[in-house]
Amino acid sequence: MSNEELIARARKSYRSLDGVVVVSPQLLSDLADALEAAEADISEYVELADRQSGLLRDTAIALHGPPPALTLWSHHDLPELAMAMKSERDAVLTILGDPIRLRAILAKATS
Repeated sequence: MSNEELIARARKSYRSLDGVVVVSPQLLSDLADALEAAEADISEYVELADRQSGLLRDTAIALHGPPPALTLWSHHDLPELAMAMKSERDAVLTILGDPIRLRAILAKATS
């Protein structure tokens, strides 16, 4: 049963006796199960958001360098900055050639 169906069932099936709400034990159990599942989902989403936040923070630091004291880098420019750095790297590799081959040539020249 979906949460929406469970909520609709709960709204239809309770009755009030002098201000006291009476609900069947089964409905109460179903609502408790739905609440537990929702809490587990929320916890999972919070953990995911924390991990994603850490990845963004660490990526910003890797691309911008350490931030000034009491400051965090913005995330808005990370894709453009990463693409620019990749383009610069590709340009250097085009000029210098394959880094593994270049290391081998340098190793031979210095030995």
